[in-house]
Amino acid sequence: MPRPARGLQAAAPVRLPGRAAAGTRRQGAQARAAGAAVVTAELQVGARLDRLPGWPFSRAVFAVLGAGFFCAYFDITNIGSALPKALEQFHAPVGSAGTVVGLGLWGYVAGAVLNSVLADRWGRRPGLMTATLLFGLGSLASALSPGITTLTVARFVSGMGIGAALSVVSTYLSEVAPARRRGRYMSWVTLPALLGNSAVPWFALWLVPSYSWGWRLMLAIPALAMVAFAFGFRVIPESPRWQAARGREERALRAVADAEQRVRARTGLELPEPVPARPVPVASGWRAWLTLVRPPHLKWTVLFFTIFFCVYFSAYSFTGLGITLLTQHGLSLTKSISLTLGSSFGGLIGAALAPLIADRWPRKVPAAATTILLAADMIVLGVHPGNALFAAGYFLLSFQLGIFAPMVYLLTAEHFPTQVRNAGVAITDGAGHAGGAIGPAVTLAVFQAGGFGATWLTLGLIFLLASLLLLLARNTTGVALEKASGGELAAARSAVVD
Repeated sequence: MPRPARGLQAAAPVRLPGRAAAGTRRQGAQARAAGAAVVTAELQVGARLDRLPGWPFSRAVFAVLGAGFFCAYFDITNIGSALPKALEQFHAPVGSAGTVVGLGLWGYVAGAVLNSVLADRWGRRPGLMTATLLFGLGSLASALSPGITTLTVARFVSGMGIGAALSVVSTYLSEVAPARRRGRYMSWVTLPALLGNSAVPWFALWLVPSYSWGWRLMLAIPALAMVAFAFGFRVIPESPRWQAARGREERALRAVADAEQRVRARTGLELPEPVPARPVPVASGWRAWLTLVRPPHLKWTVLFFTIFFCVYFSAYSFTGLGITLLTQHGLSLTKSISLTLGSSFGGLIGAALAPLIADRWPRKVPAAATTILLAADMIVLGVHPGNALFAAGYFLLSFQLGIFAPMVYLLTAEHFPTQVRNAGVAITDGAGHAGGAIGPAVTLAVFQAGGFGATWLTLGLIFLLASLLLLLARNTTGVALEKASGGELAAARSAVVD
């Protein structure tokens, strides 16, 4: 049995069921003991983090991650406002806009998957740094582009960073936040993201029409994330769960002991005894990746990939083509744009509501409910088109994002074990952006074949499918992360008390 790390004698020992009898002489005993030590350390770290009554690290972590998420979401939507002027100055055909946007979305897929290898193998902090550098440098390159080809490549690089950031931030928060408050803390980090999303129309209205370089500044703003991360990187600790899973038990236990001391100092309370999960088989290296396409995790990989694919398919089609479809339907451009203004407020309302409900109900319930509301509006819009329904649709789309983003990003991370958690989020959410990449082209084909009503009916039915699939996910609210990803839900809920 491995000896405990020095300097941690005050930490309560954790007894784990099913440990192999000490002193066994069978061949391979030492290798099995080493593997058991890693599992034991990971479970001990997880149990001690999950029992904490508050945030265990510096609150500056929220500021740094929030600033990064603000810039990432600003970068997601700023291209739509910048492209018309960019195409005009580059004398590029309108059709090249689809290539710029589409390649950026494929960048989400590539960045999420590639960065997950780094984050699962070398750490969450390097994964956060790489994601920030990618979309920061991609934003600068976009702003300085001399032509449409350079802009297209730069948007692919920027997209890689955004896809990587969405995956690694969700993974990181799920691992360092205590079980009873994971949803609230994820919502707090996501709130600046929705502020960034809502700020784009106002910045665009100010900059793009008034200045010839305004579109370039719009594309450069997300590069500020690199500045925030350069100053704030030192306050972000490595995930103790990841450290323990990678065999760095002493560092992980030292980080947890420091976190416990910080929480005691803030609250003045003694901490309850940790309640660990039962050990489960742990794969390593590339074998760990194979667990994502094998039972029991295969069903969650397929489920969440399908959910994200459907949501991104309809959402990117709606936001990317909505105004175009309205003008084709006979509305003026000014009237069409005015019907989208509700999106500036819906996201903020949803993001403000999310922290209040994230840990009260199963996360899948509010996410599914808001998606059903959006689906219903679009289905009715397909049957009885009207300006009020279209305005409501834009409001509901951003409101749904305010609830869906923190709930489902976190819910996805909670379904996968530490060794491949970032990879699981990358394959589901990151690769799910393929739906956003192909959605507009398919939607245009539906519009040309079936008309205005058929288009909205199709998008609404796809949203409805995503909402129903969400209900198949586990209830992970308030559940220890190791138990949520390992399936011991009944025991977990009785162990974590509000």
